[in-house]
Amino acid sequence: MGPEGLPAEGPALLHMAKAGDPRVLGILEQAGAKLGLAISMFARVLNMSKVVLAGGAADFWDLLEPACIGELEQRVIGPAASISIAKTVLGPEAVMLGAAGVVWHNLLSP
Repeated sequence: MGPEGLPAEGPALLHMAKAGDPRVLGILEQAGAKLGLAISMFARVLNMSKVVLAGGAADFWDLLEPACIGELEQRVIGPAASISIAKTVLGPEAVMLGAAGVVWHNLLSP
């Protein structure tokens, strides 16, 4: 069990959120705002134009998006204000596939 007696597993939390559990929705609103804050900092420093979410963040994106976008709209100005956020098309294995790609690249590099 996680905080507040909630399950610690993503699929169970996602189910509870979609059922309208106010505790889970509140936590996701806070998480979305924190994600927006983090993206805004990276966008300013790295001049990013796109962020691709993978793993748990991608699974919950529909629920994180309003608070995340709201935070970005408050914090980001200039070229970074047009940043786009998308979910990976590779699914939940995206992070693992990326790590494997790095290893494969290093093995083949001279």
